[in-house]
Amino acid sequence: MDPRAKATRESVFKACDQLMASGQYPSARNIVAITRGSLSTIGPLRDEWAREFASIYRDARFLNGIPPDVSELLTSLWESACSKSDEHHQVESKQLHAAIEQLRSALSDAQATSSALEHRLQVADQALSSAQAANRQLHDRISSETSEHQAAVHRFEEAFRAAAAEHASKVTALQAQAAEATTAHAQEIAQAADERRRLMLQLDSARQDLSRMASESAAARAKHEAAIDGLTTRADLQASRADQAVAELSQTRASIATLQAQLRAAESLAQSHAAQRDEVSSQLRAKDELIEAQSRQLGQQLESNRSLVESVDHLRRLLSVPKKQVTKSSRFSPK
Repeated sequence: MDPRAKATRESVFKACDQLMASGQYPSARNIVAITRGSLSTIGPLRDEWAREFASIYRDARFLNGIPPDVSELLTSLWESACSKSDEHHQVESKQLHAAIEQLRSALSDAQATSSALEHRLQVADQALSSAQAANRQLHDRISSETSEHQAAVHRFEEAFRAAAAEHASKVTALQAQAAEATTAHAQEIAQAADERRRLMLQLDSARQDLSRMASESAAARAKHEAAIDGLTTRADLQASRADQAVAELSQTRASIATLQAQLRAAESLAQSHAAQRDEVSSQLRAKDELIEAQSRQLGQQLESNRSLVESVDHLRRLLSVPKKQVTKSSRFSPK
């Protein structure tokens, strides 16, 4: 659809009439297909056409000869269709706007991606240019180094040929010297063979000594390991005893701590008892003093009573009272 096309009232009304005449419903999409306009422009104009069309149908001139109930039914049906068309148009408009927003977002993402790709392409072009320049420099350097290498190879070949000739002459001289030295070398080889036999004998003797020493070392190792096992057993036993002693010591310390606590409690109780004893002693001393005072008072009373009894006895004797009665009365007197 051409975004620059703009629908007018006349073009929208004309498109609606054409669609109605052809038996098609004048929906927003059908009108857009004819006028090439936008939904935001076509929607209000189509609603206006629908209202005018409904008012025309409500005009009695166009409903002549139709029963009133049928005309009312037709009008109601038309208004319901227009209302549903409006609702459908609103739904389609929302869906279309959502699709447009999605397309705009996709277009923005595509533009951003395109910009990024263009930037990456520029970077790649710059890298390619740099690589091409570096490749040209490398090619020039390789060409120069190849020429220098070929010259060096040529110089090396000439020097090698000269050295080979000199080496050949030296080899000839050395061969002559070797022929002369062969006899002396044979004598040296014989001496070396004798020395080797002597060394082999010494080696066999050393091996025998080493085997004997290994046997002795194995026996000593076994004895040492047995001693270590015995020491380990005794150490384990001592460790067990030490652990038991530590446990007993811990119990003894706990008992000592308990006894100390009991001693402190006993000392505290003894101090309390001492205080109570002092207090009881003070009370006893006070009671003793009171008893002594009471005893003195009682002694005085007894003396007074004895004097009184003697006076009574004396009076009874005077009054000729029987002695038995006087004795019976006097048994209550203190002795």
